[in-house]
Amino acid sequence: MFKKISLILISIVLTFFFIGPSFVFAQETEKLNWPLEGRKVENLLDIIRKKPLTEANRNLYYEAIKGYDYDSPRKTGAVVLVKQAILKEQLDYWFKEVPKQVSIEFLKVALKVVRIVYAQDIGTVIETIEQITVERAIDYAVNWLFQNEIKIGCGEATYIFPSYKGNTQKIDIQYIIVYHSLSQTQGKIAAEFYSKNPIEPPEGRGSLMSPGNNIDWLESTSWPRDRWVENEEKRDNDGKLEPFIVRVKGYVKRDEWGNFEWDKNKEEPIVEVDFDKLVPEFEAPIEFWEKPSILIRTKLIIEKIKEELARLQEKLASPKSFGRPLKSGWERSKDFFGE
Repeated sequence: MFKKISLILISIVLTFFFIGPSFVFAQETEKLNWPLEGRKVENLLDIIRKKPLTEANRNLYYEAIKGYDYDSPRKTGAVVLVKQAILKEQLDYWFKEVPKQVSIEFLKVALKVVRIVYAQDIGTVIETIEQITVERAIDYAVNWLFQNEIKIGCGEATYIFPSYKGNTQKIDIQYIIVYHSLSQTQGKIAAEFYSKNPIEPPEGRGSLMSPGNNIDWLESTSWPRDRWVENEEKRDNDGKLEPFIVRVKGYVKRDEWGNFEWDKNKEEPIVEVDFDKLVPEFEAPIEFWEKPSILIRTKLIIEKIKEELARLQEKLASPKSFGRPLKSGWERSKDFFGE
């Protein structure tokens, strides 16, 4: 009987190590591709533009013309640039495949965005990747993301427009989107959009003064340009919008077709505009794996082996077995292979 059990265990192990990869990757593609899929990033960018950014555009505009907030005009301008960059759909998604190498700078920036959606402290994670080699840092970070059900999307949105001075302007807005799964259908997201160079903002087009006015269309750049010019004269007066970060965070869920939408049972998504923090700089990865790293693949196979052994343990567990309890499948595997 015991020999039969050992043979079963050996068969399971050999099966997973020799044919496991193809079986595992056919079933676990979603988990292994730690970057968010391109279509999901487009889905998230779309709902970010449609609701929180468009509403922030409207609310900040009202605050500016009513004089509630001295900084509202330029905040409105930043939101308009991000919203229109998404609407123009000139999007370059960097993680179409799993990156072979990313910079430590990118990992640090991405993990700071992760902090927004992840409840526990990740200071030790950031400290660790700063102290090890790039290759080890990538495996360490990817493994941590995988274990904590966190996915990251990253890319750049380009927007070309005439400025309020009549000059053609081109803005490249880099973005990072982090999705933290809370259940099979619910999650929390945080997105940051980075404009790292001063730029001449657009002329104000489109009015908010009529009820129900639609400002979410391709040529709309509805913002209080005149108020901004007045304030700009009291700043550096260079006629340019300073570098900024636009941050969006909130809870999402999947609809019946699997698309993301804002979770109406949670608090409303929040938009923040920051001109005071240093805008991070990072570059797109240039090398990609065709499949996830060997380390991650091996760990996933081991997890599958443990699951199968646990199932075997349940099947073999019995109150009567030749007058004494049988050892669990996992215990027998340790006896055979060593601790």
